[in-house]
Amino acid sequence: MSVVLTLIWVVSVLTIALLVLLALVLVSTFRVDGHLDGNLDDPSGRLRLRWTLLAVVLDVRERTLELRLVRWRLIRRTFAEMRTDPDTTPTPREPRGPHPRRAGGAGIGGLHFYLRQLRYVIARIRLDRFDLDLRVATPDPAVTGALYGATCGVVYPLLACWPHARLAVRPDFVGSVPAGSVALALRVRLATLALVAWRVFWYQRSKAGKALTPSTGNGRRSHGTT
Repeated sequence: MSVVLTLIWVVSVLTIALLVLLALVLVSTFRVDGHLDGNLDDPSGRLRLRWTLLAVVLDVRERTLELRLVRWRLIRRTFAEMRTDPDTTPTPREPRGPHPRRAGGAGIGGLHFYLRQLRYVIARIRLDRFDLDLRVATPDPAVTGALYGATCGVVYPLLACWPHARLAVRPDFVGSVPAGSVALALRVRLATLALVAWRVFWYQRSKAGKALTPSTGNGRRSHGTT
């Protein structure tokens, strides 16, 4: 009897420990910070994605990608090492038969769903810093003016979400290459990303089930909900 009680006690302790660990993971934050400046011909900067003790660092000027644990470098790869041999002949794909239409990725309903999820994530992002100084330039001044208007329509509405951000967009009718600088530092809880990922997964599963349902109504119907 004591063995059974001991086993139950061990299982209970392990279960509680796993639940506590899962809660700590979900309330932890995912942080993005970095800066990028220069123009399209010669960009420079660094972007770092960090979660607890792990960090992924992308150096644009050095063209390197690193994985770090606190301050220790675990992996360092250059972009040249990641390229595949261009002379390698790709394996031909086998012909596939007709497959059901993938639902949920197109249509007004699917677009509204993904926009709602995007607004949900943006509303829960905590912005520590966002400085943007963008110079819009193209070889054609008319295209520069049109692109400047479209860029302002995308950039300045972000002030509604992050009023403390510093944004500046300027047209350059003399130059021909866009340039500027951006520095950001933002964080979001992992629970928010996990919840949105689950919603997208369930939405795709439900729409796929409806797509497989015969139009006559006699086939199996999906019980998933959006």
